[in-house]
Amino acid sequence: MGRWYWNKGFFYNVGIDIEIPDDVEYGFYDIMGREYVDEYENMIERVPELVGVYGVETGQGIAYEMNYELIASGMI
Repeated sequence: MGRWYWNKGFFYNVGIDIEIPDDVEYGFYDIMGREYVDEYENMIERVPELVGVYGVETGQGIAYEMNYELIASGMI
């Protein structure tokens, strides 16, 4: 489900190129598998420096978070 939103065209690159340094260790914690993974769901052996949560979110959940951020930033 992770790439589904991109493949269906719900998200797209708006032309902002963010450069991530090669020496930054990042990953995601997979709650179901109880392990750290990279963006391709490959297991990472050690705890990364920067950690996010890897999980499925519904379209409604994403819309809620986007709405919250737009309100918080004063855009709506």
